[in-house]
Amino acid sequence: MVRRAVTAVLLVLAVLVTVVTIPARYVEHTVLDTEGYLEVVGPLASEPAVQEAVSAAITREVTAQIDVQALVDDALSNAAGRERVPDALTRLSPVVGPALANQVDTMIARAADRLVQSQAFVTLWISANEVGHGTAARVLEDRSGEYLDIENGVVSVPLDPFVEEVRDRLVDRGLTIAERIEPQGRSITLFESDDLAAVSDGVTWLDRLTPWLPVIVLALVAAAAWVAGAGRRLRTVAVAAGVIALVMLVLQAGVQIGNTRALDALTLQDTGMEAVRLALDAFLTPLRGEIWRVFWVSAVVSVVCFAWPWAWPRARRLASSRRTPAPAA
Repeated sequence: MVRRAVTAVLLVLAVLVTVVTIPARYVEHTVLDTEGYLEVVGPLASEPAVQEAVSAAITREVTAQIDVQALVDDALSNAAGRERVPDALTRLSPVVGPALANQVDTMIARAADRLVQSQAFVTLWISANEVGHGTAARVLEDRSGEYLDIENGVVSVPLDPFVEEVRDRLVDRGLTIAERIEPQGRSITLFESDDLAAVSDGVTWLDRLTPWLPVIVLALVAAAAWVAGAGRRLRTVAVAAGVIALVMLVLQAGVQIGNTRALDALTLQDTGMEAVRLALDAFLTPLRGEIWRVFWVSAVVSVVCFAWPWAWPRARRLASSRRTPAPAA
């Protein structure tokens, strides 16, 4: 009775540690590792919804820094050849101003659209996300960063590199007033979480323990098999692997449900719901992959251990019968 109870406790611990191992490995290889992180966010640069969201953010930032009225006055002054705009031309400002403003807005929007559809955007996107990743890693390791507001739980990617690129393109096209555009430290929000500061402690602890978690799982299963005793060891391993496989299916369903609820809870943002959905899917894909890998390994181990006591003797008898020569006639 005691032997069975100890075996059960060890198996439960093995399952629990396996469940903890999944997010721990995900954090280590996707969130804290720069290469893994960029593998996730890099392809987003080719998504039209993401390009549209970034283009809109660039357009808003650039437009906010261009004084259209000053541009109109400069244009009218140049037309009159005087330092002061004549009253007659000033009366044209209400007519010329909106038309010129629309033309400038269109020029800015086109420049932003061309940028996000170019290869230069991919390079800038990777560079900006490297900065964002460094910030996220500092958050999870409980360190501060330039684009980190830990009190409000916000981690962002800087928008300045995109704005500067569009500024240079506008100047090259003759919109010299764009030279006045300066970096304002604006950013594109990567994610927000009220519990970010609290979560950072747990993630840091898991990150330090992650390399040992698979070893702990194997040690717990081996200990359970040893305690179970001869004749029950393979069955114990089969049960452990089978339960882990079932738990992985439940965890996979939980990830999907959590993703759906997260999208339903989001309000309409400047980035657009489609861009948010793509970002969530990109970040959850490695987690789903990790869960499926553990499921398939566990399922195969469970099937092999269950079938081994029956299949091995049968295979030996079959092999023996094939080696035995037929009696002479």
